[in-house]
Amino acid sequence: MKPSDARKLFPVTNDYAYFNVAATAPMSIPVQEAIVRFTDEVRDHGSAFFPRWIETFQETRAEAAAFIGAAPDEVAFAHNTSEGMNIVANGLDLGPGDSIVLVDGDFPANVYPWLRLRQEGVEVRFVAPQELGRVSPQQIAAACDASTRLVAVSFVSFATGFRLDVRRLGELLRARGILFFLDAIQGLGALPLDVVRDQVDFLAADGHKWLLAPEGIGLFFVRRDLLERLTPTFVSWLSMQEPFEFESYRGQLAAGARRFEYGTPNTIGLHALRAALALIRSVGVEEIERHVLRLTDLLAAGLRERGCRVHSPRAAGEKSGIVAFDLPGTDLAAVHARLSERRVQTARRGGCIRAAAHVYNDESDIARLLDALPA
Repeated sequence: MKPSDARKLFPVTNDYAYFNVAATAPMSIPVQEAIVRFTDEVRDHGSAFFPRWIETFQETRAEAAAFIGAAPDEVAFAHNTSEGMNIVANGLDLGPGDSIVLVDGDFPANVYPWLRLRQEGVEVRFVAPQELGRVSPQQIAAACDASTRLVAVSFVSFATGFRLDVRRLGELLRARGILFFLDAIQGLGALPLDVVRDQVDFLAADGHKWLLAPEGIGLFFVRRDLLERLTPTFVSWLSMQEPFEFESYRGQLAAGARRFEYGTPNTIGLHALRAALALIRSVGVEEIERHVLRLTDLLAAGLRERGCRVHSPRAAGEKSGIVAFDLPGTDLAAVHARLSERRVQTARRGGCIRAAAHVYNDESDIARLLDALPA
């Protein structure tokens, strides 16, 4: 499938130039149809097809794992990115004498779970980004020392769209025995990522942004040989190796990452996530990346021609699907409102307007955004 074909599957494009996937993805027809099929099934049959739902869980896990280069037993379903972060923050045995390294200005979801560890005596350090939110792997590694147990960073900056060199950082941290947690929510689905190649130890990403799924369902990855180092702080019947042995109470945790799942799953969300992954796969992440980077290059160039300042790095290896900009001499709130009135959906973040393009955008959306700016 070409991006132009995928665009037809997103009804939002009929009325909007939608550049707000970095906040919430619009729903595609395949995802909506997957949800409707499931709800119709429950309406008409109750739980009669429960065994088929279990198969869907297993198949979706395998598909999600392949999507990030992992094995199925290394992937758990989380309700959101924050849940994955808290699994790691609360599950590692960290205390006095240990340190964690973060990036200053990161999204708060990737800060607060780690800051709480100060109560346990853990030192939390922040690396200050350079111009346009840039932070190099070497800069992060330089903030680590013999006490550093983990680095938690974002794949793509939510504010500027800066794309971290994940592979290089993974190499540096693995060589020093430092654990690597990646918040992948602002890139996964539009930019290629491979947890083995990039030497990522833990990853979390909600589905409701670049993965094009609804809210309430996401991925959590843990490298297999780290499973025993990570203590589940929430457990339930679905965390067990044999969850349907209701009378035995053996308490044996599942062998893989499924041990971090607990309670009744988001069954609707899993059906939707599977449809979203299938849509992305039908185009190909590499093709989506080429499409998105081409569009955002066009957008950045057009913005500069209209006197805007682009606050997103646009060099090869640094750019992503996010372009942050302002227009000197104007009221940014008024500019944002003007865009919204003209059905150009963007967001305000970090003193800028943030435009985020995905597979369903095209050149007409770029023109519509540029034309909606004040002269």
